[in-house]
Amino acid sequence: MDKKLRIALVTNNWQPYSGGVVSSLRMQIAALQTMGHEVMLITLYFLGNEHKDPAFVKRIRCPLRFMYKKNHMAVPWRAYKQVFELLNDFKPHIIHTHHPFLLGVSALKAARILKVPIVFTHHSVYTAFAYYIPLPTCITKPIIARLVKNFYSKVDGIIVPSSMIATHLKTQGIRTPITIISSAVQPVFFLSLSETVADEPYGEVFDLLFISRFAKEKNISFLLDVFAQLPKHHFRFTLAGYGHAYDGLKKYAYTELKLDPEYVHFVYKPSLQDLKKLYTKADLFVFGALYETQAIVLAEAMASGIPVVALDGPGQRDIIKNGVNGFIVYSQSNMCEVIQKIAADRDLHRTLSENALKTAQDYTFEHMGQKLINFYTEILAKSLY
Repeated sequence: MDKKLRIALVTNNWQPYSGGVVSSLRMQIAALQTMGHEVMLITLYFLGNEHKDPAFVKRIRCPLRFMYKKNHMAVPWRAYKQVFELLNDFKPHIIHTHHPFLLGVSALKAARILKVPIVFTHHSVYTAFAYYIPLPTCITKPIIARLVKNFYSKVDGIIVPSSMIATHLKTQGIRTPITIISSAVQPVFFLSLSETVADEPYGEVFDLLFISRFAKEKNISFLLDVFAQLPKHHFRFTLAGYGHAYDGLKKYAYTELKLDPEYVHFVYKPSLQDLKKLYTKADLFVFGALYETQAIVLAEAMASGIPVVALDGPGQRDIIKNGVNGFIVYSQSNMCEVIQKIAADRDLHRTLSENALKTAQDYTFEHMGQKLINFYTEILAKSLY
């Protein structure tokens, strides 16, 4: 497409947040700007030091800012008015919101008044976050599901990260156009196709790695239980990330399971370079989440030449090919068995690593950026405005 677009991105999550949504947005912005498109990002003003944002980031004034379960929270004042004014001044060709709540609702309302098409990226299984709300989940889950479905029906297009999510939405009766676009991996994590970590000999122990938020929905205790069943002193497990469950998981690992701190190591809020080093050092990436829509960390691991063993889930099925670049497992005993199988077979590990690196080539930001523009163009062509 030759025409350069003005694209307004709207998100409840941005720095100082980290995590999947923020990583996805960073890559999306880099891709769109590299292609010559103009981007504005609207987000919340969080607690902390003065934000040092680039000019394209516009923060909504939030009089109530606080931390809840180690997560930044912000409640805006007259959010719709602020969002509308920013969008009206920017005059976007298309609006792209990344949440169905809070600023997403304001963006949808503004899009209709301004007669601008709006698309939405489905990042999460939103009902899985019901436990964050201090009400019984039997009340909150149905309400969340109804609100999200209503939001889907009002936007002009939906982006999902996996075919499983696309199928799920269609079975729910969603008729809004849906496309599958996976998030991109940051270039720093990519090995070249000519190199592979599998060429290096194993150390004295086989290194397992997990990177994600420390949160209930990530099912991290499952991975610790698996590690507790592996032969002692032959495996080492590094868990890196951030989140409210950090202290509880350390207690579970060291006090309840009595795992050796020399072989189970937690890293809190690692930097980008720290993450790069962790991926480079690891022999195998393990993952236990049940409700993951994509899990960009799986693509990051593969970009670093690391095969993945993951508990079955919708996001896992789209990237893991059994016996090719990793394995999908269905129980603790199954994961334990597969980990030991890979550790014992150097040729298998090398093959999985090489194929993982090939798989990751579909997750470059150039690849993602072109898919985004193609979908925007399709939605604009159908727009009644």
